[in-house]
Amino acid sequence: MRTSQRFQKQVLLTLLVFFLIPLAEVQSQVVQSSMEQLAKESDAVVVGRVAGLTSEWNESKTRIQTRVTISIDQNVKGDASVKSMTVLVPGGEVDGVGEVYSHAPRFLSDESVVVFAKKNSSGTYQVSNGNQGKYTLLKDEVSSRLSVAGGKSLEEFTASIKTALQIQETK
Repeated sequence: MRTSQRFQKQVLLTLLVFFLIPLAEVQSQVVQSSMEQLAKESDAVVVGRVAGLTSEWNESKTRIQTRVTISIDQNVKGDASVKSMTVLVPGGEVDGVGEVYSHAPRFLSDESVVVFAKKNSSGTYQVSNGNQGKYTLLKDEVSSRLSVAGGKSLEEFTASIKTALQIQETK
């Protein structure tokens, strides 16, 4: 075997060790929740648009967090009279200092979303199960219909959530 081929194989093996093995360990730590579990564990499930993003230091100034204000178009679970919700997510940027958390959902201004949210002990909403509790809605250019990543229409997606909630009520 030529030296260059041996070197290429060593580089490939090194890349596998440094990137794939740690990735497998990280993935094994993530507990995937089903739609039913997310719906059951959440205090609210809303469809809406990101109306505001405000990053700030937490009270002890040890971590950065972002308050995401969502203008609600549809309450799938929770108080139907609520037209706006604020969820707190870890990470953000304040005065040039930034923090990013791999498990935390990322929101964009004016983004259309479905959010599963749970109240913490202080009554503040947080996204259920980290990034698993946030779905970005995509708008079809031709039909203008909204769909969830993966192709399911918003109507189908919310219907499956409502079905999961009805099943839970009968148990």
